[in-house]
Amino acid sequence: MPEPTYRRRTSLLLALALAPLLALSGCQTTTPELRADANNARAVGDFDAAIASRRAVVERHPSNPLYRYELGQVLLEAGEPGAAREQLFLAYEAVPDNATYLEAYADGLIATRDLETMYAVLRDAIPPKGERWPAYVRLGDYAFRAGHADEAERAYVEAGNLATTLDPEPQRRLASLYRRVGDTPNEIARLRMILWFNPADAEAAPRLRQLGEVPGPGFRLFPRGEYTP
Repeated sequence: MPEPTYRRRTSLLLALALAPLLALSGCQTTTPELRADANNARAVGDFDAAIASRRAVVERHPSNPLYRYELGQVLLEAGEPGAAREQLFLAYEAVPDNATYLEAYADGLIATRDLETMYAVLRDAIPPKGERWPAYVRLGDYAFRAGHADEAERAYVEAGNLATTLDPEPQRRLASLYRRVGDTPNEIARLRMILWFNPADAEAAPRLRQLGEVPGPGFRLFPRGEYTP
C-alpha cells in the first residue's frame, strides 16, 4: 500500500527543518582545526586571521590557560600589548608556577611598560629555597631588556653568589652585560671565571684572546658573584 500523502508531506517538512542543524553540526570547525588555522595565518603574517582563530578557541575554552597564552602571544606579535597582557595575565593567574606563562606575562608587562609590576612578579617567583640562581638570571634578563643595566647586574651577581661552581651561566650573563656597556676589566674577570669550568671554553677563550689575554688553566678565576677586578 502506498504511503499516505500527509505522512510523506510531514517527513519532507521534518527533513527540511533538520537540514540546517545537521549541516551546522557536520561543518563546525574543530578546536584543533582552529589552532592549526591560527598557526598557518601567523606563519604568513596574517595576524587578523590568527587572532580571530585564537579568540574563537578561547571563547570555546575560556578556562584553558594554554589557549589564553596562545592568544596573548599572537596579540603581542600583532602590536596589541594591552590586549595581550590581559590574556597572558589570565594564563599566568591560572598556573602561576608555569615558567612559560610567567615569562609571557612579563613580556606583556614590558610591552606595556609596567615595570613595577614586572619586577614584583619576577621577584615573587624566586623560590625561598632550593635552586634559586636561575630565577635571578631571569630577573636580570628582564631588567636588561627593560633598559636597567644596574638592576640586571645586581640580579646576575646574586645568581653568581648562589651558583658559584654549579653553573657558568651567571658568569656568561655578566660577561655579556659588561661587554655591552664597555666595562672591559669586569668582562675579562667574568670570562676568567667561565674558564674555571672549562679552560678551553668555546666562547670565553676566543674572546679573551681578542682582548689580548692568554687564556689557560693558570688564568682561571674561582667563580663568584661579588668581585672587584
